[in-house]
Amino acid sequence: MTEPVHGYMRAYPGTPDDEIEADQERMRACAVERGWELVEIHEETTAGSLAALDELVVSLRRTGTRSVLVPSFQHLGTSLVLQAHIVDHLLWATGAEVYSVGARR
Repeated sequence: MTEPVHGYMRAYPGTPDDEIEADQERMRACAVERGWELVEIHEETTAGSLAALDELVVSLRRTGTRSVLVPSFQHLGTSLVLQAHIVDHLLWATGAEVYSVGARR
């Protein structure tokens, strides 16, 4: 049985479709490589919004999933402090750890 993982990424208006699709494909490939099943990708589509992050938390709590995959940690925020805060929030709120495509597990 494969471990489920939820994806999270930012896909703001103006981001080229091929760039969004490439990030999604990289997450799918990474999940397969790690033996995970990517069950859903939550996309933040409005700059400054955390609506998709809130939906991610709800989904993680509902399903009990303990892993989140992002194309890169920059998808969590533009500063290291914000990135760390969101990683801590997900761990505290749901018990989920965040993994980045390309980073070693």
